[in-house]
Amino acid sequence: MRYNVLISIVIFAFSTQFFCEPRVVVLGFDGADPQLIEQWIDYLPNIKNLQKRGTVIPIATTNPSHSPVAWATFATGNNPGKHRIFGFLKRNIGQYKPEYAVAKAKNFVFLKSWQKIIILILVAVIFFGICYIFVRRYKWGLQLALVAGFVPSLLVFYALNSLIPQQIPYAIPLKKGTSFWTTAGENNIKTDVIMAPIAFPAEKVSCGHLLCGFGVPDLLGTNGTWGVYSSFNRKTYSTETGGWQYPLIFDGTSYTGNVVGPKNLIAREEYFKLLKEQSRTTDINSISQIRNRIAKLQQKLQLTLPLFAKKRGKEIEISIQKNKQLLKQGQWSDWFFLRFDMSPLLSLHGAVRVYISSIEPEINFYMTPVQFSPQDLPANVQLSFPKDFASKIVNNVGMYSTLGWASATNALKDEAISEEAFATDLQNILQSRKNIFLHMLEQKQDLLVSVFYFTDRASHMYWRFIDKKHPLYKANSQHKLLDIYKEMDNIIGLAHAKLEKDDILLVVSDHGFKSFRWQVNLNTWLLKNGYLYLKDTDQKRSDMQVRDLFERSRLLQDIDWKRTKAYAIGLGKIFINLQDREPTGIVKKEDYQSLRLEIAKKLKQFTFQQEKVVNNVFMQEKVFVGPYSHEAADIVVGFSDGYRVSWQTSLGGVPKNIIEANNSKWSGDHCSVDPQLVPGVFMCNHKISHQDIHLQDLAPSILNIFSVKPENVDGKVIKILNK
Repeated sequence: MRYNVLISIVIFAFSTQFFCEPRVVVLGFDGADPQLIEQWIDYLPNIKNLQKRGTVIPIATTNPSHSPVAWATFATGNNPGKHRIFGFLKRNIGQYKPEYAVAKAKNFVFLKSWQKIIILILVAVIFFGICYIFVRRYKWGLQLALVAGFVPSLLVFYALNSLIPQQIPYAIPLKKGTSFWTTAGENNIKTDVIMAPIAFPAEKVSCGHLLCGFGVPDLLGTNGTWGVYSSFNRKTYSTETGGWQYPLIFDGTSYTGNVVGPKNLIAREEYFKLLKEQSRTTDINSISQIRNRIAKLQQKLQLTLPLFAKKRGKEIEISIQKNKQLLKQGQWSDWFFLRFDMSPLLSLHGAVRVYISSIEPEINFYMTPVQFSPQDLPANVQLSFPKDFASKIVNNVGMYSTLGWASATNALKDEAISEEAFATDLQNILQSRKNIFLHMLEQKQDLLVSVFYFTDRASHMYWRFIDKKHPLYKANSQHKLLDIYKEMDNIIGLAHAKLEKDDILLVVSDHGFKSFRWQVNLNTWLLKNGYLYLKDTDQKRSDMQVRDLFERSRLLQDIDWKRTKAYAIGLGKIFINLQDREPTGIVKKEDYQSLRLEIAKKLKQFTFQQEKVVNNVFMQEKVFVGPYSHEAADIVVGFSDGYRVSWQTSLGGVPKNIIEANNSKWSGDHCSVDPQLVPGVFMCNHKISHQDIHLQDLAPSILNIFSVKPENVDGKVIKILNK
């Protein structure tokens, strides 16, 4: 008997060793560049070890080489024509103005009329019944019970109609196709995904967990609306990339300002009802009353919180609600947890951090975008799957930034914060997300996917330190970007150390990087080449801002559509003003192809200072294959190294000059660059079956390790030679 047990144990041990599928850890590093890795390989010992024993090669990225596009392809194994993500912005068929490409808000009726009636009846019956039990013996017992049931139902009726929004916005994902982590969960593969890109609202992982990353908005519904508060400033105004400058007013004892929060849904519903009522009313007295009510409501459309700043010697005390922190110059605060009250029954919770830029002679501090607080999420926000997973992470490793684009890149570009503030913030975000990864690495799941974004954010801002041709090149600062790559190498080493011999480590980046020395104003090029016309050629052209994408009132307002054949908006995208598609299209269908070829030919001949500006031009049907291809741009421009579409072009602007020097600290990029010039990197701790791989091959290859074959994907299977 004893020998039979021993034999069983041995057989089990051998079967576990030779027949169980390996554990798979997938690390994503946004923007990690294969050329820099090769250049710095001696400083990256863990990657050098992978290169020696396994695989370190470039991997082809998507066209266009934008992060949302690339990560959606990584997740689904499909080209953009199938997953429907073509960039940060998406064509809105039948309109000139695009919409946000990753997700959109859709309003749902909170409670329908019949549901309200049922609730009121239930409340009345319950209170009537309870009261009647106690007063039925009295002379007026029945009447008292009826009143007791009627009054609470009136209060509930008031609450349902005045203290709760009638419609609640929900985020609807625009990405199509199924992510490989969802397929893995459906096949009973224990799967955890950390900081999942383009997966908001949280995708379901039926046998595991998912925490959303890139693509999560802030509490205002934007990609990150930050603020700078100054006692020197006297006006409120916005910056190019979506930040705001706010004044601090001295009241004799402290400086006061306002934290701008989310929309007040209740006030907005009443506001739009009054606007409709005003348009239907002809009585002068009624119109005057309505206008007064509208004027009062305009002050309530956005929820705000008062903040106070007091100088205390060489420190400053920042107070928001019950949160108080004493901070020094050059110091980041801990998290401020905020509550925005929409009504006595409804509050929204957020979190911010503050960086003190100066105290004397004037107070100046930066505030991060108001982010979702994982432990107080609104009912309509799905930050993780299961929903409580986001808060459990806080319990295990502490508070973390929930914003998809968490780093203060835009604030540094707009010169709103210092180099030191940005670097410290980047490290703080890196460390908190590294802690989440290390915590999940200990959970021993079958498949662990963790995506880090610090490599991309640092590359955008630090490329000027490694490119001698950049206008803002700074010698002896190369180490700033190298240190970021060392951090990546360290994470790879920590993951590799936790794996068994036959376990599989995959490391991938969505794209690489090139220098951003020159801004190309595509709309200005179209203007000067006779494809775009303005309503008034003599008017002063105002600079566009990111907020115009959300407010939309100024977007593309200066273009004369009755004469314009082509226009640009977004990152390297040109759209044809086609008849029967655009609202006032003038290009006939029979001229569509020849016009695109003509524009493409001229762009390829476009030079500046004897350099080729455009490396390649791509036609819609040549790049995108699938049911959503028609939503893509008609022409996709792939710029040469050193050139990128301008910030103003991405917002639909038409500046004076075609090419301008990029004097911004945002000095490296990949968006609108020819994808062939910015491949990503692929690493594995084992050899692979072949070297010519594309980002879309990762999803089917990962599933193939677990003997799962996804349906209808573009990617091919790359076999891991781990035996």
